This record gives sequence, C-alpha cells and structure tokens, in this order.
Amino acid sequence: MSDLKIITNNQPRELLMFCELTREEQKDFDYVTDEDEHYTPRFVRYKGNVHDTNEFMRAHDGLHGWDGYSSDSYVSVTLVGFCDDNERVVMGWYMQ
Repeated sequence: MSDLKIITNNQPRELLMFCELTREEQKDFDYVTDEDEHYTPRFVRYKGNVHDTNEFMRAHDGLHGWDGYSSDSYVSVTLVGFCDDNERVVMGWYMQ
C-alpha cells in the first residue's frame, strides 16, 4: 500500500445532519428513521455525492492516517479523516 496516490485537497468539510439534506438526497438514506438520527451530524457532500460517515469501514493501520474507507468500485475507494473533535472531515480518494 505504500505506492498509493491519494487525491485530496485537505479541505475540512462540515458534517451535515439528515435534516439539512435536500429531500432528494434524503431518499438515498431511507434507513435513517430515529428522530435522534435526523439531528446527528454525520453526512458529508463529496464529489457530487452525499456520504453517510457511519457507513465507512474503520481503517486500521495501513491507510496512511485515514480513519475510514468506502469502496466505490472494485478499484476505487473514498477515504474519510475526522478532525476538529469529529465535527468536520477531510475527504480523499484513490484508485488501485
């Protein structure tokens, strides 16, 4: 994994609550049902998509300091790094 070329602008992004998403975006997360879940910051917009940070797999040692990952396809992965006491995230991407 040492030859990974991770693409990121290192720009911290605010986490969004479910209630802050558009109705169209909310349709992709129909599993969010509990009232408390509607007001918990955990969503982020990245590369034209909305991601639920609760759906990222926890990254163990070996992902160059990133906290989690989500497979986009067989060869590409979206990365998440939490910052500012888990109130914001930095997003990244790489292709194998």
